[in-house]
Amino acid sequence: MKLRSILFLAFSGIAVIPVVSLAAWIYVFAVDREIDKVKESHLLLAKNVGAALDRYALDARSLFEHVAFHAVRDIPMAGTKEIMIDLDFVHLCVADAKTGTVVNEVVPETLPCPAVVPKQRLRRFLDVARADEVTFSPVLPNPLNRPTIYLLKRDGDKIVIGAISTNYIVDQGKVISFGDRGHAAIVDHAGRLIAHPLPAWRESMKDISRLTPVKKMLARETGTIKFFSPALKADMVAGYTFVPTTGWGVMIPQPFAELKKDAGLVRLWASRRPPVEQKFRHGPWVGDQQGIDGTSRWLLDPRQRDRRGNHGRTTFSGGEDDPILTRNEFRDGSGPAYRPDLT
Repeated sequence: MKLRSILFLAFSGIAVIPVVSLAAWIYVFAVDREIDKVKESHLLLAKNVGAALDRYALDARSLFEHVAFHAVRDIPMAGTKEIMIDLDFVHLCVADAKTGTVVNEVVPETLPCPAVVPKQRLRRFLDVARADEVTFSPVLPNPLNRPTIYLLKRDGDKIVIGAISTNYIVDQGKVISFGDRGHAAIVDHAGRLIAHPLPAWRESMKDISRLTPVKKMLARETGTIKFFSPALKADMVAGYTFVPTTGWGVMIPQPFAELKKDAGLVRLWASRRPPVEQKFRHGPWVGDQQGIDGTSRWLLDPRQRDRRGNHGRTTFSGGEDDPILTRNEFRDGSGPAYRPDLT
């Protein structure tokens, strides 16, 4: 090999090494930065949703106590049904604690109380209900098989049962949408889903209590965590918290791969940057606001990027036989059949 070729290869290697090293360092830095942003933003989102749900639960509990007191004593009330509708109450039933016979009811919607509370359901309610405070049941199917949460209280030989739909809770989850598959998941105090982007999971009240972040939420903890999702077959990063009044959990997860993809833009930019000598032909690199402050800040801060999203198709459940969901199909659940056996 000629000396010229040897020198060419040697200098080429010397020139490439700093660029590759810089790209690798910036990539690691960008991943760390994305994780830090998740810890701040996702946790803040979880806390905000949790605070909204706590206010809702307090309002529902206060109204339930007021209506229950009057209904047990058969005291007329004015304007109560309108307020109950605003808080998504389906009905309030006063039943005999021994027989389950309904002796009074307040029905703001079209679903009346049953004549008799089924024995199995009555036993379950009696196990949860207390005389000194209002308790919230786990999410349960109502007579129409729709997810419902019950507020319960003992009053002498009576038990008061208030049914509320999960519409408000589901709506709170739907407003959280970012990235390709970033979303909100809200569970009851038993770890069953109340709100989730997939309707099939909401309607089946899927039990996801085995997931690590859900265990932490049920233990009334708040924080951020990286965990493996069997549903996505991928690592996830999530902010999570709990609702003090009810013990519900709010989790804001996002696939870890999305953070790496954002960081990959920075690595691509670094690997294609012109040499310092070339930049100096057009002006000092350090003083180049577009080169340093403009380009790099644009790449490192997702808030300044073009928010066109990913128009490609992504696999939600993983595996060759799993459904392929577009971003919109994942949001509204209009995609193919889901995998309810996975979480």
